[in-house]
Amino acid sequence: MIELDENVTREMNKYLDGTTIEEIIYKNRKFFHFPAIFTTSQMDQDIEVLDLGNRAYNCLRRSGTNTLRDLITRNKTTENESSKCQLKRHNRNLGEKTADEILIKLFYYSFLSQPEDEKKAYMKKVLESNSLK
Repeated sequence: MIELDENVTREMNKYLDGTTIEEIIYKNRKFFHFPAIFTTSQMDQDIEVLDLGNRAYNCLRRSGTNTLRDLITRNKTTENESSKCQLKRHNRNLGEKTADEILIKLFYYSFLSQPEDEKKAYMKKVLESNSLK
């Protein structure tokens, strides 16, 4: 997994009782799920908003992924959830670390895009989708 952003994870952890987002991500490394919830205007934003590294950004561009809508719809597995397997299938030469980076940055952006009063509910969905067994 890529290194997690300390500031974002600290904010996420405020909404989790008894666990941390780091624990959830690492225990569900291969099958980490999160809802990608965006408004219509956010879906039409360029992938630049994710602040990806050059390798991830260029790989997505080469595959024709230009907007968040492109990224989410091409890599959708279930309702509004993206998958690393789907991401790698649709983006040739995409390595494990790069796929992790893209999904984590999409997860961060989805969380940070939520209104303050909905962030706790969002994190509850993440926790339920990744129940620690």
